[in-house]
Amino acid sequence: MKGLPEDEVPPLSRTMKERGHMILPLAFILYMLVAGYTPLFSAMAGLVAIIVVSSLRSTTRMSLKDAKGALEAGAKSSASVAVSCAIVGFIVGAVGMTGLGQVIAMNIMHLSGGMLWASLLLCMVASIVLGMGLPSTACYIVVATIAAPALQGMGGLPWRPTSSPSTTAPFLGLSPPLRLPVSPPQDSRGGRPSKVALMGLFLASSGLILPFFFVYNPVLLLVDFSWLKFLEVFAVAAMGILLLSCAFIGTGLSDMTWWERVLFLVSGVVMVYPKGTGFKVAIVTVAVTASLHWLLTVRRRSLQLS
Repeated sequence: MKGLPEDEVPPLSRTMKERGHMILPLAFILYMLVAGYTPLFSAMAGLVAIIVVSSLRSTTRMSLKDAKGALEAGAKSSASVAVSCAIVGFIVGAVGMTGLGQVIAMNIMHLSGGMLWASLLLCMVASIVLGMGLPSTACYIVVATIAAPALQGMGGLPWRPTSSPSTTAPFLGLSPPLRLPVSPPQDSRGGRPSKVALMGLFLASSGLILPFFFVYNPVLLLVDFSWLKFLEVFAVAAMGILLLSCAFIGTGLSDMTWWERVLFLVSGVVMVYPKGTGFKVAIVTVAVTASLHWLLTVRRRSLQLS
């Protein structure tokens, strides 16, 4: 899939001027969730906010025809989610009634040997296995039922897992590359399902490290929040995700060699826990690697031009 041609891409300033105010309903929904309101109430309040905010400008004001089309599209898109949630209800009920969730949580705590990082890895494996073939919403519900108690017992969640939707389980939906999640893009654009799935997993691989950032840096989820600490951790996390993305994709300013990718990968992983000597070494490694990568990029481009 390709984006718009460069000459058809609207300027960001014009887009923000005409439709930038539509970001407000999304921010409002996030605020409602973080404040502890239920998802149902937050969603209804968000719908009202969309109607109110969209009516502020003529470019986004909805007519009766637009409202009818939005209701129709919403009903169609919610059908798949409703079916998934209904099916997952059986799974959650079976897990709860048979005690399977507690058994898995106890085994995770036992096999990890009291080490938080090991329990996180086991939770990741459990979320991948349990999420096989499930959409993200269904995978989230199943994993939250099993992984959250284990992390809570290990002290990996300094909050109640059910306190709010935004702080339930760090592993929200690490689904493996199977047929069901990739069927819409594969059917619309053609190609082999396995190839589409593996490419999707490859492009999103850096997201596998996000739950570790959340557990080791709960301030990202507004737990024990302070602006100074949040901005510091956010900057480190953004740098870590950027490094991991470059390492997995193999491209930064230009195509990277294998040793550049290894250095970026190691540095990105160390960014998960920005404390101690390892973090200082990672900062130095990042600076040196980024400088070498920039110099190599300049050299490669000069050779191409010559």
